Amino acid sequence: MDKTSGLREVDAGYLTHAQMWEEIDACNQGYKQVLKLVSSQPAPVYADTCNGMRFDHLDEDLQKAAYNQIYNADLASSKRLKEYWNRGRFFNATGRTVESFHGMIWSNPAESELSPKMEVIAEDVNGSGLSLDELAQKITYQLILNGRYGVLSDMPSTGASLTMAQQESGVFSPKMISYDACNVKMIVVMNGQMVDIRLAEHHTVKSGDYGYECKEYIRQLVLNDGVYENLLYNDKDELIEMSIPRANGKPLNFIPFVIYGSDSNTPEYSKPPMFDIAHINLGHFRLDCDNRDNLYYHGQGMTNVFTDMDKQQFDSMNPAGLDTGARGVNMLQSGDKVELLQLEATGAIPSEMLRDEDRMIKAGAQIVNPSNSTMTLGQKKIETGSSLSTLARISHNTSEGLNLNLEYCAMFAGDKQESTYKVNSKFITDDMTPEMLNAQMAMVQGGVLPSETLNESARRAGLTKLDDEQIKQKLLEDGESLTGDSEEVAQLKAELEALRAGQE
Repeated sequence: MDKTSGLREVDAGYLTHAQMWEEIDACNQGYKQVLKLVSSQPAPVYADTCNGMRFDHLDEDLQKAAYNQIYNADLASSKRLKEYWNRGRFFNATGRTVESFHGMIWSNPAESELSPKMEVIAEDVNGSGLSLDELAQKITYQLILNGRYGVLSDMPSTGASLTMAQQESGVFSPKMISYDACNVKMIVVMNGQMVDIRLAEHHTVKSGDYGYECKEYIRQLVLNDGVYENLLYNDKDELIEMSIPRANGKPLNFIPFVIYGSDSNTPEYSKPPMFDIAHINLGHFRLDCDNRDNLYYHGQGMTNVFTDMDKQQFDSMNPAGLDTGARGVNMLQSGDKVELLQLEATGAIPSEMLRDEDRMIKAGAQIVNPSNSTMTLGQKKIETGSSLSTLARISHNTSEGLNLNLEYCAMFAGDKQESTYKVNSKFITDDMTPEMLNAQMAMVQGGVLPSETLNESARRAGLTKLDDEQIKQKLLEDGESLTGDSEEVAQLKAELEALRAGQE
């Protein structure tokens, strides 16, 4: 076995960011994944089970009784803890925000100018039917979510000139292979150049006669004496593939890997844009569990009986036990008393949940506000400004990275024509208040602004996709239909109707 020492090590900062990505991913996926995450984290302890205590000083029967008591307490605590988490309802502000931001970026299509060769490659950039537009959407989605993504430009090397059949098959076409943030394990930079990159890949392999298993392989991209090598190791760290990619018949002296970031396209980790929202979102869920747990216990009364009877007397008078139902009948002696103890509800937890919702909004969460809520123009600008600047960076970084990946693919394909790809950075927003729209309408009617400015506002708000000339033509057609028919046309229509009536 060729065991490679340290092959699966991660770089500084990976573990910290992996924990953040786990929280974000769980919130984005929703309740089931959140429940799975929080169930593995520290939670309320409902019983002191005295774990670790020894009972060697007791006789065998007492030891057995003590350990049985601990086991039962653990069981009861575990059951209540499961009920505690299952009562909670998850309010997915994270998922709503991700979808909202992604929709804003893709409210307008990307613009591209591709060479004929790159147009063919753009139809299937990864060899599995993924188009360039779909890859761009994956990148922007992941940058909004986790702030990091990786794409490798690659082409299988044959060591010889390609035959016509090989060229037409597409097997030996340049590819863009993408990696989520959690699969980019290590990037080593020396003298401003990436020299060693470790990427996790998940391969399905046969297990036994009929079964299959998913194994984590490691792909290492390395500069060895200034020559780029692409190495693949299996789950036992055995080298199973090695290639030296070539362009124009020569090996590369750099690694054609692009790291995308929400802050910048560099190996340094960008802060995940959704982390603050997701972290507050998880806290909101825990508060909801606390609140519902509180409601469950204070919503039910506990019956207390005050009597001088011993247990034998009470059981003989109430053989079915104490009946706490509305129609229950209990036999008690004169002077005995029964009371219903009910815990008093508290509003502290719901109030804190509202504060968490406010914190999520301030952190950039896209939450539907009540229709009667009022907001000043300054507040609206503050709310949308930070989000739009983040989206603008993500759009810019995605465009910049994809242009570099396209350049690498063109190099492998021997294509010298330039190709460009630009993700939309003009977002449809609702940052115009009714007051602003009314003011704009008044200025148009007063002749201060041209009517075309209203058309632009309508386009920005997604009310229409027509350009100014199309809007004019449509208005002209609608105007003609509203004025009715001319007198001559009306007379001809009347005569036609009379003829039809006579034929019947």
